[in-house]
Amino acid sequence: MGSELYLDPTQLGAHTPKREYMLDIFPNIKNPILQDPGRIGYHSDIRSFFDPDYFNRLLQGIKSQSHNADTLALYGYYQCPSMFEKYEDQIRKDFELPYAKLDTEKTPIIIQVRRGDFVENSFHGICTVDYYNKAIQTMIDKISNECAFIVISEDVEWVMNNLNFQGKEVIANPLITDQKPERDDFRIMISCKHHIISNSSYGWWPAWLSNPEVVICPNRWYANNMDHHMILPNWTTIET
Repeated sequence: MGSELYLDPTQLGAHTPKREYMLDIFPNIKNPILQDPGRIGYHSDIRSFFDPDYFNRLLQGIKSQSHNADTLALYGYYQCPSMFEKYEDQIRKDFELPYAKLDTEKTPIIIQVRRGDFVENSFHGICTVDYYNKAIQTMIDKISNECAFIVISEDVEWVMNNLNFQGKEVIANPLITDQKPERDDFRIMISCKHHIISNSSYGWWPAWLSNPEVVICPNRWYANNMDHHMILPNWTTIET
């Protein structure tokens, strides 16, 4: 559209639990924060992006509203990989962080367990204990080297009390050098080539960014089994 992209963090405060703007942990993301929107128009589309023609409809919606507003605010998920595959190299550069050196000589395997606000969320839902245990066993079967599981979760205690790591080494939420745990998590996750993820974009993005060798993910991304395009062809799915 030949327009400048601004970031609008104003909705973060309305989220439960409250969130802060954190894209500044990525030094290559330098889009300015929206300050004075002027006349503002809205284009909101949360679920219908699963339509194969969604991207074309999105562009047409933007064009039809652009003459009525100084600023057009886009609200949605926009997480269908085919929408941004042509810009893969640029996106990988945007989300670059220094790799993390993990304190293990074994093959590191990320296990990202999303709980927190998902536990009571009827739209997303959570992955079952059975899913994670099957994923752990599947990953061990796939990896010929001795491995260590790197736990990334906001509820490490639940993970350690409920999941069966088959006697393998477990490292929980290791901190590297930064003061921001979110940056630590991302550095750790993008530094690894083997991922077990939950139905969460917080696990999806590092798995995609790491050019992984093995990704195990749930076959269901939403609690109501709504159609989606989150699973890549070379990823392994397990029922949850």
